Amino acid sequence: MLSKDALTLVLTAASYGSNTTMLVFARSGKNQPWLQQASLQSGAYYVGGAVLSADGNTLAVRSMKQISTSTGTRVVTDAVYMYRRNGSTWNEQARLDTSTAPSTCAQPCQAEIADHMALSADGNLLTVSAVISSGTTSSSAVFTYTRTGTSWAPQTSLNTEGTFIASMALSADGSTLAVTDRDLLQTATTPVVIVFAHDGNGAWSQQSRIPATLYTYTPPLSGGRAYGSMVFSSDGNTLAVNTAKVPGQVACDAPATYSGETQRIALYSRSSDTWTLQGQAVSAAQPLTPWAFANDGSALIYGNTLFTRSNGTWACN
Repeated sequence: MLSKDALTLVLTAASYGSNTTMLVFARSGKNQPWLQQASLQSGAYYVGGAVLSADGNTLAVRSMKQISTSTGTRVVTDAVYMYRRNGSTWNEQARLDTSTAPSTCAQPCQAEIADHMALSADGNLLTVSAVISSGTTSSSAVFTYTRTGTSWAPQTSLNTEGTFIASMALSADGSTLAVTDRDLLQTATTPVVIVFAHDGNGAWSQQSRIPATLYTYTPPLSGGRAYGSMVFSSDGNTLAVNTAKVPGQVACDAPATYSGETQRIALYSRSSDTWTLQGQAVSAAQPLTPWAFANDGSALIYGNTLFTRSNGTWACN
């Protein structure tokens, strides 16, 4: 993980057991050497994921543990640890677990923090995915937490209408959130990306339901199904979604007979509170091809192709 100014770098230290650490490095300029700034350990278990704020001063770390049940063992999240940098010193600010779930989660809140986290650019808003149990059924949600000064407090729980969240995106200012469900059995007739907006006074509301199906693939190492990602422009008004193939359309830089397209990037734009499909970045890129979205939402690199937006229209270059 790299801060927006490229002066702070966070790595996960290799470990074959518990007590995994996060190593923080910093440099005074882009031509200066990296120096280790901190070694952070989250609880007595191993790191299951982390996210760094764009300004490089706030780090959220998921701590995992293995528990034994009557049906075997499984790995669950122990907590999310929040770290803050003051000068060159890192300190733990909070430990967030199910006991700190927002009060809007139906009490008693039977929840487990899940796979996805996001931080606003200034690190003052944290969103984490969660799975809420009710009897024999489970449902997905997003818990939001806010920081005032040095204190973290739960804000709200958002119903995401699924079982497990596949992807999450948060705008830099923390005012717009997008999530989509895994649809493990691929039974949803109309998969959607749900967009939530914040009113600036602590209240979130559902703003849109965008029909989009995430691209799915099987990584060569893990062998388990993985899902495409979503990225917001900094102002939250443009959303790029790594989607599955749409029949009948060809790659931008390929001949009309090209049939090898496996994925594309759908580009949605917001005007007032309405989201519309503005364009689709289609390339002859192979599966698992990396892509990058510009902070201002005006350009996209996908495979070997550059896509740019002009007057609301996307074109490849």
